[in-house]
Amino acid sequence: MREYDVVAVDREIEVAPGVFFPAWTYNGQVPGPTIRCTEGDRVRVNFDNAGTHPHTIHFHGIHAADMDGVFEVVEPGR
Repeated sequence: MREYDVVAVDREIEVAPGVFFPAWTYNGQVPGPTIRCTEGDRVRVNFDNAGTHPHTIHFHGIHAADMDGVFEVVEPGR
């Protein structure tokens, strides 16, 4: 099984030289990390909300039955 850890963190990012903007980052980056796998792989994503706002996580490129990738809101500290 492929396993990934994704951590949501509030931090300022540099959007241009010397210009900073508050952002919701995932593993410290915007956009968040790319998770690559091959059809048939079993994947587990552990999502930790270390930020100050509730978050959800959404996946693109998958075809999960009867859902759109958002399971539930993850409150801060969870």
